[in-house]
Amino acid sequence: MTKTTTTTTTTTILFTITTLASMVLISTCSELRLVELSYTYNLDAPTTPKLRGFTYTQLQKGRNDKGIWVELGEFFSSEHSGTHLDAPSHYAYNKWSVEEIPLDRLWRVPGVAIDLSQTIEKSGHVNHILTPDDLESWEEEHGVIPDGAVVFVRTGWGDKVGDIQDYSGLDEHGSNNFPGIGMEAAQWLTKHGQTHKHTRGVLGYGVDTISVDVGNSTHYK
Repeated sequence: MTKTTTTTTTTTILFTITTLASMVLISTCSELRLVELSYTYNLDAPTTPKLRGFTYTQLQKGRNDKGIWVELGEFFSSEHSGTHLDAPSHYAYNKWSVEEIPLDRLWRVPGVAIDLSQTIEKSGHVNHILTPDDLESWEEEHGVIPDGAVVFVRTGWGDKVGDIQDYSGLDEHGSNNFPGIGMEAAQWLTKHGQTHKHTRGVLGYGVDTISVDVGNSTHYK
């Protein structure tokens, strides 16, 4: 679950969203509505087996001594569980933490969804690496990624989320195994704005796996 920092004309800092976006806007001729897409935070919330899993304790559910109905509980969750955002500071020294990310990078920005699930399945490689060729092929068919966009990639791993062992691909050596973005593709995204003379460039990157990096990565580059 990493972030990438490089430069466009000015400094571009990508935040990342793992296990894909929390909600989308659906527009029709008559209405605009929000659709929730995030995973529910419960005992089945997708979390790497290397971290503590989600726990919930019901402290009270009923009427108190004054006859007032009270429902009260507490929960524990690792930072990297369920649908969540990774700040640039996660793997980049002295970069933004979550509360420092400007809100205009998180709300009402364009987004594109790149479906690579069939490409990954055909490759036969669990630790498939997303390359610039994958991104350029998508642009050839759908057009240039718009300025100030968040790029979401569907690997197909979201279909495995009900089985954390299968989802994480944790092996006997303690390594996770799943698709992820390669260094060249990350650099391609961070330089995309400069390449196309955009103002803001690509603002973020989202994926439906536990981490942005390939599962068996050890250097998180």
